[in-house]
Order: sequence, then C-alpha cells, then structure tokens
Amino acid sequence: QSVHSDSSKRKAEVDAEIERQREQRRKKEKVDIGQGLVLLGENLAKALVQRQVPQPVLAPTLLAELASKQYAMLQLIESNQQQVAAHIESAAAVNAALLSFLSKEH
Repeated sequence: QSVHSDSSKRKAEVDAEIERQREQRRKKEKVDIGQGLVLLGENLAKALVQRQVPQPVLAPTLLAELASKQYAMLQLIESNQQQVAAHIESAAAVNAALLSFLSKEH
C-alpha cells in the first residue's frame, strides 16, 4: 500500500508542478494592449521620420556614369539628326532634279 501511496504522492507533485509551470507561462503570455499600441505608434513615428530624411539614392560614381551615358546619348541623337537632315536635303535635291527632268520632257 505504501508503494501505491508513494506513486500517488509523486503523481500529485508532478501534476502540481505542471500546473505551476502552465500558470507561469500564462502570466508571461499576457499582453498589455496599451503598451503594444504605444510601441506600435513609436515605431510608426520612427519610420515616418526616417522616410522624411533625404537618403542618398545614387552613389557619386553611379551619377558620374549616368551623366557620361546621358552625354553619349545626346551626341548620338545629334549625329542622327544631322544624318536625317542630310538625307532630307539629298532627297530634296533628287526630287528637284527629277521635277526638272520631267518638266523638260513635257
């Protein structure tokens, strides 16, 4: 009988310890909603302030590279415009010569 009572006593102690640990976990899990809202507000305010601070978007070397490419594109555009103008003048000269030829024929 003493073995049975020792076993029951031990089971009661284990059950009590399990219940004590569960209670401690419940206390830790309780969330203070007010505190959570304050923390959320602070984090949002920090994020908004950080977004207002101008951030360097492009590194100086990247800016120089972009400026160089932009200049090269501008040169290419000007070259293309000159070629188009030359072709237009050439076409106008051909049209004038053709008109002159056709005028003499008739």
